[in-house]
Amino acid sequence: MDNKKIIELILWVFISISMFVFTIGFALSSTFFVLIAPVPFMLITRRYGHKIAFLSAFIASGIVFFLLDPVASLMFALLFCLTGIAFGVISVKVKSASDYMLAAILASLFSKMILVVIFSKIIGVNPFVIDADATSGIISSVIKVFPKVGAQLSVSSIEEQIKTMANNLSLLMPAMLILFSAMDSLASYYCSSYIIKRLKYVPLVKMPPFSEWRCPQNIFWALFASLIIDLTSRAYPEVRQLTVISVNLLEILRAVFIVQGLSLAWYFMTLRKVHRVLKVMFVILSIIFAPLSYILYIVGIFDICYDLRKLIRRKMK
Repeated sequence: MDNKKIIELILWVFISISMFVFTIGFALSSTFFVLIAPVPFMLITRRYGHKIAFLSAFIASGIVFFLLDPVASLMFALLFCLTGIAFGVISVKVKSASDYMLAAILASLFSKMILVVIFSKIIGVNPFVIDADATSGIISSVIKVFPKVGAQLSVSSIEEQIKTMANNLSLLMPAMLILFSAMDSLASYYCSSYIIKRLKYVPLVKMPPFSEWRCPQNIFWALFASLIIDLTSRAYPEVRQLTVISVNLLEILRAVFIVQGLSLAWYFMTLRKVHRVLKVMFVILSIIFAPLSYILYIVGIFDICYDLRKLIRRKMK
């Protein structure tokens, strides 16, 4: 390995460690850096191979261990190093963007699950369940704040709402992990693609334009299964596992259908030559405005069924 490559390798390791330090130390930047956490080691793996990447990960994790603590070192090793190496290996092996995304999501989810299991063993707390003490603490804090801002809700009403929220969060934790794994897989792909293009590395498999994203129709089997499980869970409410499966599966499918609807909307706006800034603003509004999300959810289902792009093209002719 020549001097240029050695310096480049050290630089990527330094960038990865710096990103982790910013993630730990600065709350505002943490979400952004967590989403692209695997990028440096993904690029190291593609550029130098998995053996050099594993050696670099070992050294980098050791540096984090001495700079911070063992827990931070473990988080860095799993979320930044090993996930990045997995993304790099996957990106070299796969032949299509869909294969890359599926494998990357599984790898990202696996690393997060390992971290969850390790922390649950160390701390002795199930991270998928918000315990009574935590809920009581939240209730006490909210009860103290509400009178100061002039709110007139009763204590019993506040307690009921917070307990419902805590229960919903516990139920949806698996779906949240899966969706976040999808987000960091996609963010890492686009960030890496941009860097690779700038540095003229070997390119990644090509991702189709967002306006052309389409789910296969067999996804409706998953929707059908989720509805059956949901009906069964209502018939047997004492079996919590059925409720957890149905709620999380429906939430994941909801996200998939919304993305499908957004893809169709992006396609239509592209045909109408809407400025990119306005398209991005529409996507953001769709995420935060529930009625619009619901409309896109329905549109996404119809698009998968009938390929609405073909209808739009016919009308545009």
